[in-house]
Amino acid sequence: MKQEIAKEGILPFAKFFGQTRNYSLGRILLWLQKPSHTSLNRTFHRLWTQPWLDTKHHSQETPFGALFLHWVFTLIMILATIGLRPSDAYGVLVNLYSYTIVAIFGFLNGFGMLKLRFSSRQRWRKKSSFMPFFSIVSATIFAIGSAYPIIASWVPPRGASSQQSTSAVAWFTTPAVAWSILGFGGIWYLGFCLYAARRARKDGVEFQVKKVPEFERDPQPDGPPVQVHETVFLAWVAKEHTAGDYDAASISSRESF
Repeated sequence: MKQEIAKEGILPFAKFFGQTRNYSLGRILLWLQKPSHTSLNRTFHRLWTQPWLDTKHHSQETPFGALFLHWVFTLIMILATIGLRPSDAYGVLVNLYSYTIVAIFGFLNGFGMLKLRFSSRQRWRKKSSFMPFFSIVSATIFAIGSAYPIIASWVPPRGASSQQSTSAVAWFTTPAVAWSILGFGGIWYLGFCLYAARRARKDGVEFQVKKVPEFERDPQPDGPPVQVHETVFLAWVAKEHTAGDYDAASISSRESF
């Protein structure tokens, strides 16, 4: 998700966070097997020739920048709870994840599926005609079930449940922090849109994103198409040029990855 957001140009250093890099075992093996490493190749020649150690079986690109960003925020969240008891810290982090990812995003997914089903402009019924009644009922139940903890978490515990709680964390911490994080993301996106509108008004350029996917058949030669690569172009383009026109005269700044 973070990588795809970076590909939209919303995050700073979009190229770093949006790229994939090969930091796999296959890259290390290729480095070890370089012709310049004569003594190493002579010592492990029999090992290098084993089929199970073929570099093509151990090479895989990973979203390094997005994983690094995820690691940074994970570290921040852990450090933020370092003063709590282990049980309280664990409860806060699990509840925060469940509230944000499972409840809020789950509700948005269910609501989005219902919107697609009932939208005449999207023509979703023509794209997915399999048991429309079943899909509508499922999306409705999923949306309602996800909405319940979103609302219920704002209700303070009472009676026996409040007396049994020994946590040092206030009951409203989870929803307050979750909505604060989402609110910051919304403010960031709104700021990006305002900046783009300002540049469009002042400099006469608009921000455009162009993605060029590449596909291969898997398995060869007549299997289904599988996307193996995607080149992303981010550019500020003069308004009078059509979308996707990336000639040198129309671009004030351009980045591709």
